[in-house]
Amino acid sequence: MEVYVQLSIASEMYDTEPAKLEEERKKIFEKYDVTKEKINHFIKEYNQTPEKWANVWEKIVRKLEEEKEKN
Repeated sequence: MEVYVQLSIASEMYDTEPAKLEEERKKIFEKYDVTKEKINHFIKEYNQTPEKWANVWEKIVRKLEEEKEKN
């Protein structure tokens, strides 16, 4: 779940900078030792039980708020 949270935050932060976003995604994949396929599998599993997404989105919002406070 943390990887998806980090990817979502990166997408929010670099939505107007595609090259920077791709660079950040690669860093996240390396840091957590995951592939796009693993992320897609995670998404597919969570889509089968949508209630799980509530926790993911709460964490994303919390992390984004923390980032905004830092800047």
